[in-house]
Amino acid sequence: MSKKNIYILLAVIVFLIIAALIWVGPKTETPLGEIGEGVIKETPETIVSGGITIKEIKKVKVPTIGDNPPKEGVGVPGKVAEGEKEGQKYYVFETELKNGKLDPYELRVKQDDLLGISITNLEDKEHTVHISSENSFIPNFIERKIAPGASGFMRTQVLKPGIYDIICTTCKNEVIGQFIVI
Repeated sequence: MSKKNIYILLAVIVFLIIAALIWVGPKTETPLGEIGEGVIKETPETIVSGGITIKEIKKVKVPTIGDNPPKEGVGVPGKVAEGEKEGQKYYVFETELKNGKLDPYELRVKQDDLLGISITNLEDKEHTVHISSENSFIPNFIERKIAPGASGFMRTQVLKPGIYDIICTTCKNEVIGQFIVI
């Protein structure tokens, strides 16, 4: 076998190994909690997105129309409607992007409900905003470019309790707001 054929064979083997690694993907860690018969069982000590336990997150109050914010920076939805499924709610929040942050900064919803966020850009540059989906509990990656003075709307269903970041890629992936799923 010539040197050329050996190099070609080695290149093909390396290519196949890389392709197999990409296809299989990296190993991911199992979320914390009890594991029983192949299914993760959440306990009060289970850590959810954002490094908070289920026990702690269940103490968080979800405000509704007419409520006073539980603390400064927490949004109260402008609209709450019935969702697509029985018992599901659709929370719509109005926010403003100013000084590199959303106002209100923190939005709260319940697990399995729908979340709508209207963001009005009060700054003088365009922002590209997306909702973090690092743990795949947000079914669709959502991203919006929002021009100065314009508004952008994002809608998603929230599947798991946790703290999710709203990020501006224009601002070097800075967190500009959060929503908490109870």
